[in-house]
Amino acid sequence: MDRLMHGNGSNQALVGRDSELATLKKHLADTVSGKGSTVLISGEPGIGKTALVEAFKEYAATQNVKILSGAASADSAQPFLVFSKALAGEMDAPLFEEQEYKQFVKIFAINHEGMLVAQASSGEKEMDADIFAGMLSAVQDFVGDSFDVAGKQKTGLGCLEYSDMKILIERGHHLSLTGVFSGNEHPDMKSSLERTLQKIEEEHGAALEKWSEDASEVEHVRGKIANLTEAKFLVRRDLEGVKLENERIRIADGVLEYLDRLSDNRPLVLFLEDMHWADKSSLFVLRFLANNLGSMRTMIFATMRPYGDTGAQDSLTAMRDEKALTEFELSGLGMEDMRELADKTFHPNDFSPDFFERLHSDCAGNPFFLMELLRQMQYDGAITYENGVFHMAADNYSMPPSIEDIVQRRLDSLKPETLALAEYASCIGKDFVLSAVFSMPGMDTKEHLLESLNDTGIINITKKKERSATPYSKMPCITAYRRGGYALITKTLASSMKWNTMADWNQQHLNSQGTSFWGTNTRNVSDIQ
Repeated sequence: MDRLMHGNGSNQALVGRDSELATLKKHLADTVSGKGSTVLISGEPGIGKTALVEAFKEYAATQNVKILSGAASADSAQPFLVFSKALAGEMDAPLFEEQEYKQFVKIFAINHEGMLVAQASSGEKEMDADIFAGMLSAVQDFVGDSFDVAGKQKTGLGCLEYSDMKILIERGHHLSLTGVFSGNEHPDMKSSLERTLQKIEEEHGAALEKWSEDASEVEHVRGKIANLTEAKFLVRRDLEGVKLENERIRIADGVLEYLDRLSDNRPLVLFLEDMHWADKSSLFVLRFLANNLGSMRTMIFATMRPYGDTGAQDSLTAMRDEKALTEFELSGLGMEDMRELADKTFHPNDFSPDFFERLHSDCAGNPFFLMELLRQMQYDGAITYENGVFHMAADNYSMPPSIEDIVQRRLDSLKPETLALAEYASCIGKDFVLSAVFSMPGMDTKEHLLESLNDTGIINITKKKERSATPYSKMPCITAYRRGGYALITKTLASSMKWNTMADWNQQHLNSQGTSFWGTNTRNVSDIQ
């Protein structure tokens, strides 16, 4: 088993793609001489797109060109995600601000009679005088109506909306605090109002009880709410008022300008993978760049499946009509290519020609299916390694009919605790550091489970190292699901669970540390694409 698991079988070799690689090299030569281009490779899952990307990257690295890489994600709708990944660490500022800080624009302290006791402003946004007067009147009426004639609090809402503003209301024994803001709310905004009100009640309740409407008597109240207006809360950016088309054009133009400057010093190749999953804003930028590379020394190499959502297909159709790209689709490998691929991994072997014919027929020329099938046969003992040669040990082996069946068979072979780790890790994402996995309860004493997943081909543990100082910082610590198999593995895991969505599973299984890591690293923004 060690012969395969720790040999050259972890990465799919490039076989049968000489013509495509030659075309890419020709485009790169044109790019170096000042003729930018966009090349799109399409093909079904496992057909060899990534292997071609890696082979071309290796070649490009020998040509003194700068390489940038980005990829779309099936589980994220973050706007401009593909280009944000590709340009991360290159640009001085984030390509797209997903979050922003919010402050209370105004805070009112109003007593039970609806009288304004104190107010404070953050200066974040000037408020029109008429809007301010109308809002204050609405808040005063609301607060006054919230108490009966005996001064007892009645049940009522703690949130209002006025114009484009939102108002949070916290009611106490002597007064109510109302915080006014625009955009999205952070949970701590309400709790900070509550804490501030509690301090005011505790420290200045007597003064409020005897207040004679003299502002100097409640100056300390104004001071406390003024401090609260200085607090900043990090929230997801509110995109409701953003003009989507203008934002996309602004960012697309900025990316083009940046790539132009970058390629002045050194030719550039921009790799964009899995564009069938790309958000609409990333697709807009791709189309914009494809039509404007001109004499830039920049080449874009994108990959996608021949099918995708409507947005991806529409963008592709538009670029075809505009003759803005060169496109070719990878087809299945021929039998001789399939044999060469198998021989490179299982070398030497004494497999019969009939066996290879059956493999080619069953796998339909798909190299990923072929390699995973051969590995599964080895896991099942149908292929053995003896005396330096790979042999067929079971001629009547029942081959799984699909890659999904291979994944299911492999997961079924795992022990319960190892399967639980696979489920836990699948919720973190395709790539993760070991410190995230070690947040799983009891994982600090079960490092062997990771090795088990690695040995069965479910994950790959690479030799990269984590930058943060942790007890595991000296270990190989970047873990990833097998290339091309993450979506299949997570789909298979989810289908075997009793919960309707992966989010349900997260709530059931992830502890606070795991949830925090997962939530931080897989944020989605659905407001804009």
